[in-house]
Amino acid sequence: MKLQISTRQGDRPITTKINPHQQLDQHPPKRIIEKLREYILTFKNITEGPTHISIPGTPAFFLDTCERNGFGEGFIIDNEFVHIHPLPDGSMHIALPESVGEQMTELKWGEPHVLAGMHGLPKTIYMLYAPRDENELAITKKLIEVSYQFAKQMCND
Repeated sequence: MKLQISTRQGDRPITTKINPHQQLDQHPPKRIIEKLREYILTFKNITEGPTHISIPGTPAFFLDTCERNGFGEGFIIDNEFVHIHPLPDGSMHIALPESVGEQMTELKWGEPHVLAGMHGLPKTIYMLYAPRDENELAITKKLIEVSYQFAKQMCND
């Protein structure tokens, strides 16, 4: 799959190189994150709840039609496919096909999770940087849509 998105403008945000993997600058406005949350909730068979793996207060989104436990392709953990770190951070962790994650990284929209491919975590977990404005929100939505489709595909495999 070839991503049809532009390169993210400016420098990459500063992120931690250890767990918890967080974005330290270039924080989003609260209204942008609220719009993103509302968008994710428009997907079919999605429930919002506390993350099963990230820091307390992190809202996560779960694919209800999928019964999974632990780590696996297409998900961060269990049936959680995306979570949004509490403000001021606003970055997300998502599961993406490796080829898409590599393109996203190359185009400066995100980076591999610091523990991707280690300790049982799949290589397909990425940090998606927080959207800073409406234009970046549109691209973030596209990437989350890819994550949602990947989760549905991997659940059915």
